[in-house]
Amino acid sequence: METAYTKNIFLDSSINTEGSDGRLARWICPSEGFSVANNQYIKMTLNSFSMRRNWYNINTSNSVFYSFDPAGAIYTEYIIQQGNYTNFTDLTLAIQDAVQVQHPLAQVSWDPTSRKFEFNMTLAVTFGVAEFFVGFIIKGATPAPAIISTNGAFNDAFEILGGRPTRDFNNLVNLFEDLATLQPAVGLVKHSSYYVGALNSISELCIRTSLQGGNYQSFGYERNLPASSGLTNTDIIARIPILQATWTQEREFIHFEDFDDNFSVIVPEKQLSQLVFSVSDHKGRLIPEVNFGQASDGGLSFRLSLKMSIMNDISSREHITLPSDIRQQTFNY
Repeated sequence: METAYTKNIFLDSSINTEGSDGRLARWICPSEGFSVANNQYIKMTLNSFSMRRNWYNINTSNSVFYSFDPAGAIYTEYIIQQGNYTNFTDLTLAIQDAVQVQHPLAQVSWDPTSRKFEFNMTLAVTFGVAEFFVGFIIKGATPAPAIISTNGAFNDAFEILGGRPTRDFNNLVNLFEDLATLQPAVGLVKHSSYYVGALNSISELCIRTSLQGGNYQSFGYERNLPASSGLTNTDIIARIPILQATWTQEREFIHFEDFDDNFSVIVPEKQLSQLVFSVSDHKGRLIPEVNFGQASDGGLSFRLSLKMSIMNDISSREHITLPSDIRQQTFNY
C-alpha cells in the first residue's frame, strides 16, 4: 500500500449536533473528493482534538449511592451535590450534606494520610442496626429494585468514596469496612473506605465514530455489554487521557495532538456519505451535562482534525484483504 494523496478535515461540533440531548455530531460529505477507485482505500487518522472541560468532576455519573436495611429490605438513596470540587475538604462536606438529608446526626470526615473517608454513624439513630452502604455498578439490562434509579444502578460513586462496588443486585457488597473489627461495617459504627477516595472518576475521553474500521474493545467500555473477558468490535477510534482530576483556570481545555498516526482506521466503504462523531467516558456514557440543554446549545462541543489518506493497492503481493469483522459491525448512526 502507498499513499496517493492526503487531505485534512477540520470539524467543529458546535452547530452540527443531533438527538434530543445534542451530543451526537453529524457532517454530510460532498460526493466529490470522498470516494475512491476499487483498488484504493480510505484511511482516516485523528490528528488533533480539543474540548472545553465544561462538566463537573462530581456529576450524575459518580454521585449516587445507597444504604440497605435488611430489617425491611429498604434502600435509601444519597446524592452528592454536583459541582467542581478541587479539594477533599469541600467534597467531604458535600458528602456529609448528602448523608445528613436522611441522617442528621451522621458525620463524614477525610483522612489525608490514608486518603480514606469515614462515615461516623454512631449517633445516627435513624440508621438501622443492620443497615450498610452500597454502591451499584450493574452492567447489562438487569432489572433494578424499584427505588434504584437507572443512573444509580450504574454509578461510579464507589470510586469517589473508595468503597467496594456491588455488581449483582442479588449479591450486595458492603461499601465500607469497620476499622475496629476489620469486617464489613454494619449499623451504628464508623464506616470507613476500603480503598482510597477520589475527586474524579473519568480517566479518559473516548472518541466514537461511524467510520467502521475494525477496532476492538474490552467489554468494560460499554454499560450494556455483559461482564465478559472477551473482546468485541467497537466504534471507538481514539482515547484521550485526562491528566488533571479537576477543572482549573489554567487547564480549562482538554487538548490532544497525535504525530504518530496512533489512532487510524482503514474504512471499508469506497465512498463516504457522512461523518458522525461523539464523545463518551470510558464506560460508554455521554459526558454529563451541567444542566439540560447544555450539549444542544453547544456547551459540550468539540473540535477535531482528521487526515484522510487515499491508499493505493500497488501489487497483489502487498494486497490487503479487509477482515470480515469490519463488515459485520452494526453500529447505528
